[in-house]
Amino acid sequence: MRRALAIGLAAVALVVALTAAAGGGDEPGYRVDAIFDNVSFLTDGQDVRVAGAVVGQVEGLEVTPDKKARVRLRVDERFAPFRADADCTIQPQSLIGERFVQCTPGTSQAPPLRAEGEHPPTVPVANTHAPIDL
Repeated sequence: MRRALAIGLAAVALVVALTAAAGGGDEPGYRVDAIFDNVSFLTDGQDVRVAGAVVGQVEGLEVTPDKKARVRLRVDERFAPFRADADCTIQPQSLIGERFVQCTPGTSQAPPLRAEGEHPPTVPVANTHAPIDL
């Protein structure tokens, strides 16, 4: 019984070690940010959708130096890269105030968004929209 337990623990440790080594500490998916004037009660963990299908999550929010909201998004790599004409909108998900981010990654005719400095590719505030709450 002890031997079986020891083998089981060793197998679990091996799987954990291999998973950590293969992942390199990076999370899977494509990281893109979007700048909004107002995040309308958006929170970490809420959905990111493309064409209504869930393709990722909101990873975090921060205030920019010019008092805008930078929303960190992680989306499925199939939608990378977001393009210069990408568009994101915060939309209500339910009557109790839950939100999600609906994005259009852009068209193939537009150039890919580029990372700037320490920030990943970013959808500019001119291409984002938030609902007006009553």
